[in-house]
Amino acid sequence: MARDFEDHCWKDVVSPEELETYKPYRRDIYVGERPALLAIDLYNFVYRGDPTKYPHELAGEFPNSCGKYAWDAVEPTKKLFAACRAAGMPIIYLSGSKRKDRVRSTNRQGGYDVAEVDAYIDRVAKAAALVQGRIAELQRRAEAAEAHTAGSSGADPVEAGEESLTKMLLLAQRTADAAVDEAQA
Repeated sequence: MARDFEDHCWKDVVSPEELETYKPYRRDIYVGERPALLAIDLYNFVYRGDPTKYPHELAGEFPNSCGKYAWDAVEPTKKLFAACRAAGMPIIYLSGSKRKDRVRSTNRQGGYDVAEVDAYIDRVAKAAALVQGRIAELQRRAEAAEAHTAGSSGADPVEAGEESLTKMLLLAQRTADAAVDEAQA
Protein backbone atom coordinates (compact mmCIF):
# COMPACT_ATOMS: atom_id res chain seq x y z
CA MET A 1 0.00 0.00 0.00
CA ALA A 2 1.49 3.31 -1.05
CA ARG A 3 1.69 6.15 1.46
CA ASP A 4 2.57 9.79 1.18
CA PHE A 5 6.23 10.66 1.65
CA GLU A 6 5.46 12.86 4.66
CA ASP A 7 3.40 10.14 6.35
CA HIS A 8 6.15 7.53 6.43
CA CYS A 9 7.67 5.93 9.53
CA TRP A 10 10.12 8.79 10.04
CA LYS A 11 7.44 11.44 10.52
CA ASP A 12 7.92 11.61 14.29
CA VAL A 13 11.72 11.97 14.13
CA VAL A 14 12.26 14.21 11.09
CA SER A 15 11.56 17.90 11.36
CA PRO A 16 9.21 19.70 8.94
CA GLU A 17 12.25 21.68 7.65
CA GLU A 18 14.10 18.48 6.75
CA LEU A 19 11.00 17.04 5.09
CA GLU A 20 10.82 20.20 2.99
CA THR A 21 14.47 19.69 1.95
CA TYR A 22 13.67 16.18 0.68
CA LYS A 23 10.35 17.07 -0.92
CA PRO A 24 11.73 16.64 -4.48
CA TYR A 25 12.25 12.93 -3.71
CA ARG A 26 8.57 12.35 -2.95
CA ARG A 27 7.27 9.07 -4.33
CA ASP A 28 4.99 6.15 -3.54
CA ILE A 29 6.53 3.95 -0.88
CA TYR A 30 5.97 0.20 -0.79
CA VAL A 31 7.82 -3.05 -0.18
CA GLY A 32 8.55 -4.89 -3.40
CA GLU A 33 8.50 -8.62 -4.11
CA ARG A 34 12.19 -9.20 -3.27
CA PRO A 35 13.14 -6.83 -0.42
CA ALA A 36 16.70 -6.44 0.83
CA LEU A 37 18.35 -4.37 3.52
CA LEU A 38 20.85 -1.84 2.21
CA ALA A 39 23.53 -1.01 4.77
CA ILE A 40 24.95 2.19 3.35
CA ASP A 41 28.17 3.81 4.55
CA LEU A 42 28.47 2.34 8.05
CA TYR A 43 31.60 4.22 9.06
CA ASN A 44 33.71 3.86 12.19
CA PHE A 45 34.20 7.63 12.15
CA VAL A 46 30.59 8.31 13.09
CA TYR A 47 31.25 6.81 16.55
CA ARG A 48 34.18 9.04 17.45
CA GLY A 49 34.02 11.28 20.47
CA ASP A 50 31.76 11.31 23.51
CA PRO A 51 28.70 9.07 22.89
CA THR A 52 26.52 11.41 24.95
CA LYS A 53 27.22 14.50 22.83
CA TYR A 54 25.42 15.68 19.71
CA PRO A 55 27.24 16.02 16.37
CA HIS A 56 27.47 19.81 16.54
CA GLU A 57 29.25 19.49 19.91
CA LEU A 58 31.85 17.12 18.41
CA ALA A 59 32.30 18.77 15.00
CA GLY A 60 35.43 20.71 15.96
CA GLU A 61 37.42 17.65 17.01
CA PHE A 62 35.52 14.87 15.18
CA PRO A 63 33.96 16.34 12.02
CA ASN A 64 32.55 13.00 10.79
CA SER A 65 31.03 11.97 14.11
CA CYS A 66 27.29 11.51 14.55
CA GLY A 67 27.84 11.33 18.30
CA LYS A 68 24.79 10.43 20.35
CA TYR A 69 22.72 9.70 17.24
CA ALA A 70 25.16 7.01 16.08
CA TRP A 71 25.41 5.38 19.48
CA ASP A 72 21.65 5.47 20.01
CA ALA A 73 21.22 3.67 16.69
CA VAL A 74 23.49 0.71 17.50
CA GLU A 75 20.97 -1.54 19.29
CA PRO A 76 18.04 -0.83 16.92
CA THR A 77 20.37 -1.46 13.97
CA LYS A 78 21.51 -4.77 15.45
CA LYS A 79 17.85 -5.78 15.92
CA LEU A 80 17.06 -4.79 12.34
CA PHE A 81 19.96 -6.86 10.97
CA ALA A 82 18.94 -9.86 13.13
CA ALA A 83 15.33 -9.65 11.92
CA CYS A 84 16.43 -9.44 8.28
CA ARG A 85 18.74 -12.43 8.69
CA ALA A 86 15.98 -14.42 10.43
CA ALA A 87 13.63 -13.63 7.54
CA GLY A 88 16.25 -14.76 5.01
CA MET A 89 16.44 -11.27 3.56
CA PRO A 90 19.71 -10.36 1.83
CA ILE A 91 21.82 -7.64 3.45
CA ILE A 92 23.82 -5.60 0.98
CA TYR A 93 26.69 -3.47 2.26
CA LEU A 94 27.54 -0.38 0.23
CA SER A 95 30.32 2.06 0.85
CA GLY A 96 31.89 5.13 -0.66
CA SER A 97 34.66 5.12 -3.17
CA LYS A 98 38.31 4.41 -2.40
CA ARG A 99 39.40 7.83 -3.57
CA LYS A 100 42.14 9.57 -1.69
CA ASP A 101 41.06 11.51 1.41
CA ARG A 102 37.69 9.72 1.65
CA VAL A 103 36.29 8.04 4.74
CA ARG A 104 36.74 4.26 4.66
CA SER A 105 33.86 2.00 5.61
CA THR A 106 33.85 -0.37 8.54
CA ASN A 107 35.78 -3.53 7.74
CA ARG A 108 34.79 -3.33 4.10
CA GLN A 109 36.85 -2.97 0.98
CA GLY A 110 35.56 0.05 -0.88
CA GLY A 111 36.75 -1.31 -4.19
CA TYR A 112 39.60 -3.14 -5.83
CA ASP A 113 43.02 -1.92 -6.73
CA VAL A 114 43.34 -3.13 -10.33
CA ALA A 115 47.12 -3.61 -10.05
CA GLU A 116 46.69 -5.74 -6.90
CA VAL A 117 44.02 -7.87 -8.57
CA ASP A 118 46.17 -8.35 -11.68
CA ALA A 119 49.17 -9.35 -9.57
CA TYR A 120 47.02 -11.82 -7.61
CA ILE A 121 45.64 -13.35 -10.83
CA ASP A 122 49.19 -13.74 -12.14
CA ARG A 123 50.28 -15.53 -8.94
CA VAL A 124 47.25 -17.83 -9.06
CA ALA A 125 47.83 -18.63 -12.73
CA LYS A 126 51.48 -19.52 -12.08
CA ALA A 127 50.51 -21.68 -9.09
CA ALA A 128 47.80 -23.41 -11.14
CA ALA A 129 50.30 -24.15 -13.92
CA LEU A 130 52.70 -25.65 -11.38
CA VAL A 131 49.95 -27.81 -9.90
CA GLN A 132 48.80 -28.97 -13.32
CA GLY A 133 52.37 -29.91 -14.26
CA ARG A 134 52.82 -31.79 -10.99
CA ILE A 135 49.53 -33.65 -11.50
CA ALA A 136 50.58 -34.67 -15.02
CA GLU A 137 53.92 -35.89 -13.67
CA LEU A 138 52.22 -37.88 -10.93
CA GLN A 139 49.80 -39.43 -13.43
CA ARG A 140 52.75 -40.57 -15.55
CA ARG A 141 54.43 -42.03 -12.47
CA ALA A 142 51.21 -43.78 -11.42
CA GLU A 143 50.82 -45.32 -14.88
CA ALA A 144 54.45 -46.45 -14.83
CA ALA A 145 54.04 -47.96 -11.36
CA GLU A 146 50.86 -49.70 -12.45
CA ALA A 147 52.59 -51.14 -15.52
CA HIS A 148 55.58 -52.25 -13.44
CA THR A 149 53.35 -53.88 -10.85
CA ALA A 150 51.30 -55.66 -13.49
CA GLY A 151 54.44 -57.06 -15.07
CA SER A 152 55.85 -58.53 -11.85
CA SER A 153 54.73 -61.49 -9.74
CA GLY A 154 51.33 -61.82 -11.44
CA ALA A 155 49.60 -60.02 -8.54
CA ASP A 156 46.48 -57.94 -9.05
CA PRO A 157 47.78 -54.56 -10.30
CA VAL A 158 45.05 -52.63 -8.48
CA GLU A 159 45.87 -54.15 -5.09
CA ALA A 160 49.62 -54.01 -5.62
CA GLY A 161 49.60 -50.39 -6.77
CA GLU A 162 47.07 -49.11 -4.24
CA GLU A 163 49.62 -48.06 -1.63
CA SER A 164 51.81 -46.41 -4.25
CA LEU A 165 48.86 -44.54 -5.74
CA THR A 166 47.71 -43.39 -2.32
CA LYS A 167 51.17 -41.98 -1.60
CA MET A 168 51.23 -40.18 -4.96
CA LEU A 169 47.77 -38.70 -4.47
CA LEU A 170 48.72 -37.45 -1.01
CA LEU A 171 51.86 -35.90 -2.49
CA ALA A 172 49.79 -34.27 -5.25
CA GLN A 173 47.35 -32.86 -2.68
CA ARG A 174 50.20 -31.46 -0.55
CA THR A 175 51.78 -29.92 -3.64
CA ALA A 176 48.48 -28.34 -4.66
CA ASP A 177 47.88 -27.00 -1.14
CA ALA A 178 51.38 -25.55 -1.02
CA ALA A 179 50.91 -23.87 -4.41
CA VAL A 180 47.61 -22.32 -3.30
CA ASP A 181 49.16 -21.13 -0.02
CA GLU A 182 52.06 -19.61 -1.95
CA ALA A 183 49.67 -17.84 -4.35
CA GLN A 184 47.68 -16.36 -1.50
CA ALA A 185 50.77 -15.15 0.37
